[in-house]
Amino acid sequence: MKNTSTNKRPGPGRIGAQAVRASERQSKSNSRPTGDTAWTVRPLAPRDHAALLRINAANVPDVTLITATDLAQLLRFDGLHLVAVDALDAVLAYLLSFPSASAYDDEEIGHLRRLVPAPFHCVAQVAVDAAHRGRGIGRHFHATVARLARRRGVRTVCTDVNLDPPNHASLEFHRRLGFTPSGQATLSSGWTIAFLARSL
Repeated sequence: MKNTSTNKRPGPGRIGAQAVRASERQSKSNSRPTGDTAWTVRPLAPRDHAALLRINAANVPDVTLITATDLAQLLRFDGLHLVAVDALDAVLAYLLSFPSASAYDDEEIGHLRRLVPAPFHCVAQVAVDAAHRGRGIGRHFHATVARLARRRGVRTVCTDVNLDPPNHASLEFHRRLGFTPSGQATLSSGWTIAFLARSL
């Protein structure tokens, strides 16, 4: 799944109960005020699906298009899937991610499993509504994933970003977070992507 519009293409995900509990504990302290509004992070819920699909479509081609059928398939797999919401619970952004041990199996995570022999957590896709970029949501998503990965004893987070078509903003965003290149591949779609990894 091609990642980030702050970029990725998915393959499927059910949030594991442990991941949900961990995220709910973290969400209690995750408000980020901006002017007279604030956002919080919580686990993806069924009521968020329509908003996720809308945000996803608005961010193509920086992220791969997800249909309702795709999303239902993705959510069958164990993973950590988050949304950022405002005070009225409107979805501002989402993150889809999977542990390397998950049954989730798209082209990208298949390449990563060959490149990274140790257990890792894969951030498969992040997208933020255009009106809410620059508020630190993507950075906070990654911090939440890192906390969960460390709690599970995982010491590497991976992702992938487009090289062709290019997503320069996402490459720079991940560089600032400490991700470094671990390889690249041309997918069956014709897109060329860079694989990035961050040690925790």
